[in-house]
Amino acid sequence: MNTPLDFVVPTGEYIAEWCEENGWTQKQLADRLGCSPKHVNKLIHGTAPLTVEFAHRLGLVTGTPPDRWMQIETFYRSELLRLAAAEKRECVIETLDRLPLTLLRSSGYITATKRKLEELLAQVFSFYQVGSLAALDKLVTQPPVAVAFRQSAKNDWAARATWLQLVEIEARSVELPAPYSRSSLEELLPRLREQTRRPPDEYGNFMVEELAACGVRLIFVESVPRAGTYGATRLHEGQPLIALSLHRKSEDQLWFTLFHELAHVLLHDLSGGGFVSGEWGDDSCEAEANAFAAEQLIPSVYAHRLAGLRTLTEVKEFAAEIGISPGIVVARLHREQLWPYDRGHGLIKRLRLVRTSEGSD
Repeated sequence: MNTPLDFVVPTGEYIAEWCEENGWTQKQLADRLGCSPKHVNKLIHGTAPLTVEFAHRLGLVTGTPPDRWMQIETFYRSELLRLAAAEKRECVIETLDRLPLTLLRSSGYITATKRKLEELLAQVFSFYQVGSLAALDKLVTQPPVAVAFRQSAKNDWAARATWLQLVEIEARSVELPAPYSRSSLEELLPRLREQTRRPPDEYGNFMVEELAACGVRLIFVESVPRAGTYGATRLHEGQPLIALSLHRKSEDQLWFTLFHELAHVLLHDLSGGGFVSGEWGDDSCEAEANAFAAEQLIPSVYAHRLAGLRTLTEVKEFAAEIGISPGIVVARLHREQLWPYDRGHGLIKRLRLVRTSEGSD
């Protein structure tokens, strides 16, 4: 008697296997297929369906007939539906209600609604890369990896797991031009700090490109509601990955989090593979990263003068003297309770995450 499988393998696993066997990167495959690397990444991880037209493209590039690609895709989708149908409806609804489905739908990762429950669950399985309801429920109710988040009643694990999965998807579409170089990263720190004086729409590309030259992936993934995440760091394909969310969308949070995450890269062992939160936690690694970020932005040789700042003019003059954005000085005054939080906010630049258009095929 044949025993039904209790897991499913995305069509993309076979695409990834072909790339590995032939020494191709996802970007090289995307170039040959005439689509974006992000679309290839979605195919590989099952978050985008394989169409007949795209199967023909794959056939031309890989030499595997298009009908074979479609057979694999049809089997994968049917198995997802079979597994979904086997789960109790009430358990499915309970788990789905924990997820930010509206966000995933607006981002194009899912299209189905609860009226087509089996199809919706199949799409959710594909996004979170799980093969059963039990695995999905575990993922969204407890830490998926070693993460040290700042606790808040407004935050939940489902939102955090979703943000981490979005980070993972985005990271796979980014290739680095150079291996990681600790010395190059240390040399870059002063030039990164100088960027705080520039307008926000000018320093984003600088951050990404300069860190890439040091072998560090930097990606921006918008915060998920209730996730409470500022940033995260881990190794990805053997090289450091930093993800920033622009949570609270202010320059001081961005720069503090960036230097906090760089501290994890420079000072801590990331070989365990788990994410390390960019929020202000209280364990030893977090405290060390906080101290590193504070020192990089406003060195201790100047910090003793903060208590003497009384006016916005004095803040601007002090910031110009030490080569930092005035908004970062104001935020430090707030954090050390030297100024009330309703004072000086006009000097803190607000940020926004600009979405770039992506072609799928």
